[in-house]
Amino acid sequence: MKVALFGASDATGLLLMERCLAAEYEVTALLRRPVKFPYLDHPTVIGCDIFTLRAVYDTIHGENA
Repeated sequence: MKVALFGASDATGLLLMERCLAAEYEVTALLRRPVKFPYLDHPTVIGCDIFTLRAVYDTIHGENA
């Protein structure tokens, strides 16, 4: 399953990221500050502001959840 995860670097987002990776989902994470994200080598990480419409579209395009 392909999953788009917004807010992946906060406490709830990190828990969801762990669960998604354990389930072997393909994860795309949208983050304001990807430098501090502990899973940089696992999911696709897009660093930007969620108010940037193009970045949001690029993140959710083709995702299942």
